[in-house]
Amino acid sequence: MKIIDVHCHVFSEDVLTFGGKLLIAFSDVITDLIDSGDYDHADNMIERINAFIEISGKDPSDIANALFDHYGDDSIIAPLMYDMYYLTHDQQHDIRDKVDQLMQDYDAHNHPEKDRADTLRASLASIGDKVKDDLVDEVLKDNSFEIQFQILKKLKNIETYRDRFYPFLSFDPRRSGNLDKIKANVGPGKDFCGVKLYAPLGFSAAHPAMMDKRKGLYAYCVANDIPVIAHCSSPGMPTMNDHLYVPHDSWVFDVRQGGLVALTMDKVVDFSLIDRDVKSQYFNHPEIWRIVLDEFPSLRLNLAHFGGDRKDWREIIANMIKSNKYQNLYTDISCHTDPDVLKYIRDEYDTSDAVKRRLMYGSDFTILLLFADLLDHRNVIETTFPLDQHQDVYCDNARRFLKLTPDKGA
Repeated sequence: MKIIDVHCHVFSEDVLTFGGKLLIAFSDVITDLIDSGDYDHADNMIERINAFIEISGKDPSDIANALFDHYGDDSIIAPLMYDMYYLTHDQQHDIRDKVDQLMQDYDAHNHPEKDRADTLRASLASIGDKVKDDLVDEVLKDNSFEIQFQILKKLKNIETYRDRFYPFLSFDPRRSGNLDKIKANVGPGKDFCGVKLYAPLGFSAAHPAMMDKRKGLYAYCVANDIPVIAHCSSPGMPTMNDHLYVPHDSWVFDVRQGGLVALTMDKVVDFSLIDRDVKSQYFNHPEIWRIVLDEFPSLRLNLAHFGGDRKDWREIIANMIKSNKYQNLYTDISCHTDPDVLKYIRDEYDTSDAVKRRLMYGSDFTILLLFADLLDHRNVIETTFPLDQHQDVYCDNARRFLKLTPDKGA
């Protein structure tokens, strides 16, 4: 059966440097060790980081070929950009300080298995040193956006990839000229199939510049029926900034104020004393996406990851799909490895024709490698959705979402 991976990445060493790659997972590894003393889990996390390093050090065409080889000769992939600049924008010194503080917290923690803890401590110390050494010179380079853009554009124009490779160009309202780049490069006959959004990097999914009915991103995508894939799980990889400027008229979800809020004035929000999950909810809660869809009900949107590990998010997304108010709202099962979560998704699939038509397969490769091998991920997914029984999930639904025609291999 043909497989369409509607959510993957072909990051290269030029985009995610050694320090940057480790920075993504570094805090989670340390937190696991400090909070629970779960050394087996820590060992596994370090192993996963090393697997991520190995694959993302390869040439992007090799990564794409590895996916094509895994899925089969007639497979299709949709690689997504990630605007690495905004993960750590303007926070060089703060992040170095955070790494130091994490290591000090680790040292102060009383571990019941001191020898094993010390071994892990040595491994993590070397990671921390490398993060600090590489961070300023490499991770914060603004040109990582342009590097990714040129890589995906080049791969799209390889003859053997043309009808199998449908990249998505990332958008961030803070990046100058980003919408002009979308208009020039995204859509039928152009190199990019759609738009990728990652709101936890520090902008509201209902940012006023994106919501503008005349010249905003969503209006343009609706007018041109351009598909949008948006990260929608928490926490994901939110920006590591402690202070973020948020313009007035942005909708946010502030758990400290009880939920959904429309800002009436510009403000700099202090996130220094809250956890990553609260920060991610602030910009990316599915209730904010409901605001977006109520304004643009025909927007072709994939709320990726089906809410992730948060049951409340999954319920909101499922109910939005089942309402049939938003005929072009989809979701995917990328990066899911928990059988209990997949059982929930299967139950939604079994009880709703709308979910049957809007649920898509995605891997989140190469980010997936921070959590599981691709083959392991496929095995877990196929236990819940057997490949030979679900052409809808693995192909047909993504074909509609991406607007692919049969003569384009879908």
